[in-house]
Amino acid sequence: MKGVFLPLIVLLAVSMPSANAQVTYTFVGATSSWSAAGSWSPTGVPDDGDTAIISSGNPTLDENVTVSRIEMSGGSLDGNGSVTVTDSLIWSGGTLNGRNFADSAAVYIALGAGMHILGSDVKTLRGRDIISSGATLWEGDGNISVAWPTIWRNGIGATTTIAAEAQLTRTNGTLDWINDGEIRRTGNSGTTFVYYPFGAIVNNGLFVVEQGTLQLANGISAFATGGDGTFEVKAGATLQLIQADYVFGEGSTVTGDGTLEVYGDDVRFGSASSNGTVAALGGSLRFTDVSRSTTLSDVTLSGGAIGGAAEIDINGTLTWTAGSLGDRNGGAGIINLKGPSNLSGDAEKRFANGTYNNFGTMTWTGTGNMNAHIGGTFVNHPEGTIDIQTDAAWTRSNGSLTFTNQGLIKKTAGTGTTVVSLPFAPFNNDGEIRVEIGNLAMNLQSSCVDTGSYYVAEGAGLSFASHTRTFQDGVMFSGNGTVSFGGATIVNNGATFSPGSSYGTLNIGGNLSGPIAGSTFNIEIGGYEPGVDHDQIHVAQRADLSGTLNVTFADSFVPADGDRFLIVAADSGSTGTFSVENFPDGLQAFVYESELGAELVIGTNVALESTDSLPTEYALSAPWPNPFSDTATLAFELPESERVEIVVYNLLGREVLELLDSDQPAGRHSISLDASRLPAGTYFVRMTAARYSETRSIVLLR
Repeated sequence: MKGVFLPLIVLLAVSMPSANAQVTYTFVGATSSWSAAGSWSPTGVPDDGDTAIISSGNPTLDENVTVSRIEMSGGSLDGNGSVTVTDSLIWSGGTLNGRNFADSAAVYIALGAGMHILGSDVKTLRGRDIISSGATLWEGDGNISVAWPTIWRNGIGATTTIAAEAQLTRTNGTLDWINDGEIRRTGNSGTTFVYYPFGAIVNNGLFVVEQGTLQLANGISAFATGGDGTFEVKAGATLQLIQADYVFGEGSTVTGDGTLEVYGDDVRFGSASSNGTVAALGGSLRFTDVSRSTTLSDVTLSGGAIGGAAEIDINGTLTWTAGSLGDRNGGAGIINLKGPSNLSGDAEKRFANGTYNNFGTMTWTGTGNMNAHIGGTFVNHPEGTIDIQTDAAWTRSNGSLTFTNQGLIKKTAGTGTTVVSLPFAPFNNDGEIRVEIGNLAMNLQSSCVDTGSYYVAEGAGLSFASHTRTFQDGVMFSGNGTVSFGGATIVNNGATFSPGSSYGTLNIGGNLSGPIAGSTFNIEIGGYEPGVDHDQIHVAQRADLSGTLNVTFADSFVPADGDRFLIVAADSGSTGTFSVENFPDGLQAFVYESELGAELVIGTNVALESTDSLPTEYALSAPWPNPFSDTATLAFELPESERVEIVVYNLLGREVLELLDSDQPAGRHSISLDASRLPAGTYFVRMTAARYSETRSIVLLR
């Protein structure tokens, strides 16, 4: 810091007479040569070691001169000659005029000298270049106006300190601002506007925004930019790049804990190592150096694009309301999302080009769609989560996006349908996809391969359409929701269906047929009520059974001979048989297919037994337990297939519950009586089958 502030001490002391000054001259002429002795008071010509005071008039440099000090508060310094200042230039007003003069007309601030720009008056740069090898301090609220093409070069080892809440602007012509040393914005929390002046901006040194805001804006999109220098933005400070193209060299970099805001058309740096906030509010922000990694902390993307050819780590929070990740003109770089990403608002969010790696939690809200605009590759890594809290769509407008899920994708909000529609690109699931509410529709036009799992909660839906999907070994479907395969071509190399999260009913929309019917079905049984005490697969249409059935019993449940469990309920009946049936050791059971679906029957298969093993008469056993507090089991026997009706009545003889009214095969059966909605009291259970009728009483306690 000593190297920064020592020149300022020198500058703040310039109001005192210079120790080197021999004579102080005041210009009293109108328009005349610098060398006209009569235009100065006292009479003479300012030379090396002297001080020249200019408050009015137009001294004209006919040749190059050297002075110790210039105090300029008005007038105009004209001519085709240059002036070298060896001590200080105090500039509070007037014009540095080089218009229509030699290109070499300049003010040179010598090594060890300084320039102090101050006051409230406008200072005008009218073609006389400023070439500084010393220290410059700009403060006050007076603007600097560019009125003719001018070069302002901050040379190697030179420092420029900006503490002005003012504008560096233009009325005509342009400014080439070239930094080979250090430019520092500091001194207050206000804003310095560099507003529409540029013919060129080149940074080969260090550009620091230490306090307040420095805004660079240009109304001309095509102007010269470059340099491999560093832009540093300190904590609490802001650097704004507005309009136009700001294209710096591959060696350039952005650092610091402050805020970089980009509204420009095309803003390019080689790399960045920012711990502050980077905000792309329009245009594009691109990083071009593929040999260095770019690290960003918090990123706000509300317009334009962030991308480029480099690899970008976003370690903080990505707040994305509009615009593009990646850039169609910036090379296929890599963007690593290592922190949380919040996608919100009504505007579309685009994946423009490149590779996207998600390692954090991406939360998608609002009504704005996600769009594969150019495409690339997206990997949701094992530690990554995509939380869908919207009914918006993930679709495409151009190109293709190859997507692989190795982590978790979940839909946790939005009761409508979220459509994933990425034609011409696969969307592979090797992790877990959970639909906890609403519907998730995979409407693709490409071949997709899965090794992961799907969970669909009760009332939720998952559907596959318009593409070929291959289920490899390890793919699992579970939950109590609905899964539909009707619109997709399924290649099944190992899918498994396990209804519920413990016990539950997993619904299949449409038919259970083709490759899906050849899956493995895990059925867990702990009681008699389907979906509550034991697993069930409910098929909306027809079930064409094949594949493997695995049956397990849980919660110390022991079934009795004749118990029947409807494990596949098919609204249009079932055909076929399971190719493999795995039951617990020692259990005798078989699967009976009928118009109801598929029932697991405990005992030996009646189709293989003599008719003597079937019940010889109709019977309704006494309910068990009796009395009961919640559910009871009713067992009945049929000597032949028959339509059976079982109804519960109260003491007044009014029907309160219908338990069964359907065709049942010959054999021993059991059903569950769920009395959770009935008040305590005595009830009667009546079974009717053909000419048989039997009534049993049962007591419900609370």
